[in-house]
Amino acid sequence: MKGLMKSKRLSDKQSYTSVGQFFFSHIIRHKYKCLAMSVLNVFWGASEAITPFMLKLLLDTLSGHRGPRYDIGTTLWWILGGLIGSIIVKNIVVRATDLLTEAYICPQIQSDIRLSMMAYAMRHSYRYYQRNLSGGVTNKINQVAESFLEIYEAWEHWIMPVIWSFVFSVILLWQTHVYCALFVIAWLSLSVGLSLLLSVKGVPYSKDHAKKLNILVASMVNILQNIFTVKMFARHKNESRYLEKLQKKEIEATQRLEWLLAIIRSVLSASSIILLASLGVFLIKGWQRNMFTVGDVTFVLTTCFSMLHTIWWISSHIAKLYKHIGIASQSFSVMTKPHDVVDIPKAKPLKVAQGKIELKNVTFRYEKDAAIFKKMNVTIEPGEKVGLVGFSGCGKTTFVHLIMRFFDIASGTISIDGQDISQVKQSSLRRAIALIPQEPMLFSRPLKDNVMYGNPKASDKDIEIAMTQAHADRFVRRLRHGYNTIVGERGSSMSGGQRQRVAIARAILKDAPILILDEATSALDAMTEKKIQESLDELMENRTAIVIAHRLATIQNMDRLLVFNNGEIIEEGTHDELVKKGGHYAAMWALQVGGVIPDTVPEDL
Repeated sequence: MKGLMKSKRLSDKQSYTSVGQFFFSHIIRHKYKCLAMSVLNVFWGASEAITPFMLKLLLDTLSGHRGPRYDIGTTLWWILGGLIGSIIVKNIVVRATDLLTEAYICPQIQSDIRLSMMAYAMRHSYRYYQRNLSGGVTNKINQVAESFLEIYEAWEHWIMPVIWSFVFSVILLWQTHVYCALFVIAWLSLSVGLSLLLSVKGVPYSKDHAKKLNILVASMVNILQNIFTVKMFARHKNESRYLEKLQKKEIEATQRLEWLLAIIRSVLSASSIILLASLGVFLIKGWQRNMFTVGDVTFVLTTCFSMLHTIWWISSHIAKLYKHIGIASQSFSVMTKPHDVVDIPKAKPLKVAQGKIELKNVTFRYEKDAAIFKKMNVTIEPGEKVGLVGFSGCGKTTFVHLIMRFFDIASGTISIDGQDISQVKQSSLRRAIALIPQEPMLFSRPLKDNVMYGNPKASDKDIEIAMTQAHADRFVRRLRHGYNTIVGERGSSMSGGQRQRVAIARAILKDAPILILDEATSALDAMTEKKIQESLDELMENRTAIVIAHRLATIQNMDRLLVFNNGEIIEEGTHDELVKKGGHYAAMWALQVGGVIPDTVPEDL
C-alpha cells in the first residue's frame, strides 16, 4: 500500500514526456524484483547457448575417441550431466520468471499505473471532460496498463533472454571458430539494423491504429451511455452505420500496419535464409579441409538454427508488440496533457469564517470564444441569500462554476472572505461549498455510499436524519436492500426526483458554510418540492446561499436577486423591488407559464 500511495503522490506532481519514461518511473519503484528478473534472464540466455555447446562436446568426444569406449565413460557422464543440467536450469528459470512476472511485478506495476493515471486524470479540469468523453479517458487508462503488461512480458520473456542467448552464443562461437562468430555478428547487425530502420516507420502507423481504435471504443461507450436516447428515437440502425464507418477506418489502419510488418518479416526471413545457406557452405567446405570437427559443425548449425527460429518467432509476434507500443503511446495523452486549473506552489487551505464572496473586474471566456463576463463586479455578503435568474444560456451556471473554480478566469479576482480562490487549495475551496446540481449523478455503488459522499465520517443516524430532511426516507424503505441497494450507473435505477433528493441529503451532510442550489428542485413534483423547500430554507439558515431557479416562485423570498442577460447583471434587488421597477425581471415574471421562465427569449427583451 505504501508503494501505491507513493505512486499517486508522484503522479500528482510530476509530468512525463513519454510513455517510456512513465513506464520506467514505475519499474524503478520495484527495482529489486526487476533486478532479480534480469539476473534470471542471464541464466536463461546462458542455458539456451550452452545446450548446443554441450552437444558439440558430446559429439566430438564420441567421434574423436579411438580406444575402448568404456575409457571415456566418466567424461561422457559429465557432459551428459552438463547437458541435462542446462535444460533443468532453463526450465527452473522459465517457471521462476513466469511466477515473478505474473504474480508480483506486472500486477503491482499495473495497479500503480492505473492509480497514478486516475489520480492525474481526476485533476484535469471540468473543461477537459467537456471536451473528452469519460469513457474514452477510462479506456485509455486501461489500455496503457494492459499495454505495459504485453510490452514488459515481451521485453523480459523473449527480448532479454534472446539478447543474452545471442551474447553467450557468439562467445562460444568465437571459441570454436572466429570466422563463424564474425559471420553471425555481421548477420545479426544487418538484420537488427534493417528491422530497426523499418520499425521507425512503423511507429506512426501503430499510433494511427491506436487512435482509430480509441475513437471506436469511446464511441461505443458513448452510445451505450445514451442507450435511452437511442431507443427513444429508434436510432439503432443509424448508430450501427456510424460505428461501421469508424470500424472501417480502424481496419484500414490495421491493414497499413500489417503491410509494414509483413515487409519487416520478409527482410528478416530473406537475411536468415542467406545466412543459413552461406554458413552451411562454409561449414561443409571447412569440414572437408579438416577446419571443423563434426561437433563444430553441429554446434554452429544448431546455434544458428536456434537463432533463426527465435528471430522468426519474434517477427511473428512483432505485430502485437507494435500495436501495444502504439496503443500505449497514443493513450498516454491522458498524462501528457497538462492540467489547466492547478494549485499554486505551497497553496494554503481556504478558511471560511463568514462566507463573503466577491468578484472584482472578472472577465471570463471559453478558450477563443467571445468573453462571457466582462469586468463583472459582484459582492455577496456573509449569510446573504441570493437568487440568480435569467433565460437559459445567460451565464448563471457559469457564474457558480467560477466561484468553485471549475475554470480559471482571464482577469480579475474572485475571493471568499478576502482570500483569492486562485491562491488557495482547490480541495479546501470545494469542501467549503455544497452544490446541489440540476442533474445530480450517482455512483454505481450502494445508496449509503452515495449519501455519505458529502461526509465520509457520517454515522448511520446522521444519514437517516439527512435523508428524512430531504424527504427521501420513504422511497428508501421501499427498496429491497435499503441503504445497501446498488443504484446503477449514474443512479439509473432511481428516478430523477429520487436522485435529486439524495443530492440534497448529501449537501445536508456536508454542512458547508456556502450553499449553491442549481435548479435543486426541478425534478420534483409540486407537493414534494414544497416540503423540500422548507428543508432547504432551514439548510440555508446561517449560510451564504446562491440559488439558480427557473421557477421564480421558489426564490421570491431571497434577500436579493441578480438578473442575468447575455453575461451581464442588468438588474438586482428583492423580488418586490424588481417587479415594481417594471424592467427585465418584471417582464420575466409576467412571461412565466406555470411558474417557470420560458427557454426562448422574447425578441423585445
